[in-house]
Amino acid sequence: MPEAQISSIKKMEKGGTMKNFTGRTPVVIFVVALFSLLLFGGCVSTKQKFQDDMMSKGVKPLTAAEITNLHSSATAYGKNPRYEWEGYYSADGKIQSKVWWPGGEESDKGEWRVTDDDLFCTKYLGKWSKYGESCYSVYPTSGEFNYTSIKKTGSPSKGYPDGVLPFKITPGM
Repeated sequence: MPEAQISSIKKMEKGGTMKNFTGRTPVVIFVVALFSLLLFGGCVSTKQKFQDDMMSKGVKPLTAAEITNLHSSATAYGKNPRYEWEGYYSADGKIQSKVWWPGGEESDKGEWRVTDDDLFCTKYLGKWSKYGESCYSVYPTSGEFNYTSIKKTGSPSKGYPDGVLPFKITPGM
């Protein structure tokens, strides 16, 4: 047995605290391990919970053809605790979007497309271009927001940091 372990055992027998080789007590290590387990262990993301829920209900993401039909010449609307947004998706693949919040508003134009693997992608050309292209799976849902997009690629959004974006869509502008 290494000398350091023997010394630690002797201290414990005399009522001292046992320390490991880095000088941290086992209690501290236990607390850190427990906190890590509670924080990260078994933690399922909001995205994963949503997708698991949809799968358990037999709901599949829309196909490329369904996404194209849904978004062509249609307006989408969504809201979150930070802002509300609206985007018009023209049949020729152009987007006109705006976001608004108490005290402000921004807008941008861009492009949308649908991939062969059933993802809806947006890319803005103005001030929002710094975020690059974002692609989403689109699921039909119920309630006020009749669709939910799950972000698959792209930068996280301040309004939707978990990547789950409920929205409603209506034909026309």
